[in-house]
Amino acid sequence: MKRREALQSLGVLFGGTIVGAQAFLSGCSTEAPPVSGILNDRKIKLLNDLGETLLPTTADSPGARQVDVGNFINDIVSAFYTPEEQQIFLDGLKAVTDLCDKQFSKTYDQLSPEEQTNLCLQLEAAAKAHRAAVDRGEKSGEHYYVMIKQLTIWGYLSSEEVAKTAFKHMPVPGKYEGCIDYTPGDKAIFQETGRGASYWYAVKSI
Repeated sequence: MKRREALQSLGVLFGGTIVGAQAFLSGCSTEAPPVSGILNDRKIKLLNDLGETLLPTTADSPGARQVDVGNFINDIVSAFYTPEEQQIFLDGLKAVTDLCDKQFSKTYDQLSPEEQTNLCLQLEAAAKAHRAAVDRGEKSGEHYYVMIKQLTIWGYLSSEEVAKTAFKHMPVPGKYEGCIDYTPGDKAIFQETGRGASYWYAVKSI
């Protein structure tokens, strides 16, 4: 799946604005320009580990770590985030590291799966509290954990490996079918248009 199509679909999933999306969509290219990146290997690894908690490897699909969402996130944050957004993101990664050390005296990758999940639930609660404060006019901007989640899902859905394993891959679309049989548990469909673009969609029972 192309990054542009994945981003447009992701906006529907989140029901709002994706941080950095406007700069990406208004660019001349659908891909991030080559950059060295503002994240070091340690931060990229942390993002891959966080991503694996959010989107773990299963018997049927790769996890976020396997498709290397960390490097994807580095590309997007480095090329399309404003300096202010980049600082929020960097401060957020430090906050995650500090929280791991304060609560467990460990790094994130040293935590058990249960500890990782509990920590992410804490971050989720903090992000919701931040959003409530924004709605009351007490704070502004997006919470760093929302940024991490958005970019993780975007990078995951736009990876070729996920498109061809987690979805029903349709490289050559045929005739239009307005009604498709659905069996509970079926995969969503990833379809290439044949013109350099692609998209995915979920077929749901009614």
